[in-house]
Amino acid sequence: MTRTICNPRGCLGTSAWCALACLTSVLAAGLPVALGPLQNPDLANAKWTVTNLTKLATTQSGAAKAQSERLAVLIKNLFSAEYQLTEAVKAGKQAAIEARRKERISEDWMKPNILGRINEVASKESLAKAVALRQEAAQHIADAQQALVAQLLETDSVIEDFSKLEDFDVVIVLVETSATVAARSLPKEMFSSAFPPENVAKAREALRLRREHKK
Repeated sequence: MTRTICNPRGCLGTSAWCALACLTSVLAAGLPVALGPLQNPDLANAKWTVTNLTKLATTQSGAAKAQSERLAVLIKNLFSAEYQLTEAVKAGKQAAIEARRKERISEDWMKPNILGRINEVASKESLAKAVALRQEAAQHIADAQQALVAQLLETDSVIEDFSKLEDFDVVIVLVETSATVAARSLPKEMFSSAFPPENVAKAREALRLRREHKK
């Protein structure tokens, strides 16, 4: 079955009918299409996905509405955590540059001036500032990494719940999104999904059989 992915960036132009077509597609097809932009799981597509899910939730009630809202919050928090880590890494690089500058200044203070004097106090102060810059940047990155790990663990929890519901379209999208985010933003040893590979294989096979049955 061919599905329309609701991502206005993929529409030609910015006309109202295009946006309406995307919205209509989401409302008609539900979660699988709402999650469609995550086929390319970057920040921009995550934002479109959250918009899709939020709009979908306004047309629903009960369990369906709760599921859409939960997914919207999950995707928003996951990509927000990744963005914060990206920013922390950028800031860390700038801090490293400034720390190296402070270290060079520290070395300069230890070089005798024209009077043959050095300034050991100033040298130590500059070196201490360099150390502080590196430590602060490292702590910010570590905190951001832990925040992202927490969101990935929450994603695992949601994956497990949708797996129990046999909503395999959602399961596969979340599994692939989680794996992509973890691989590009965290050291390999920091996160390993609790959703085992054999369960992923079972979900893929169940989804394949379901689609075959619909043909």
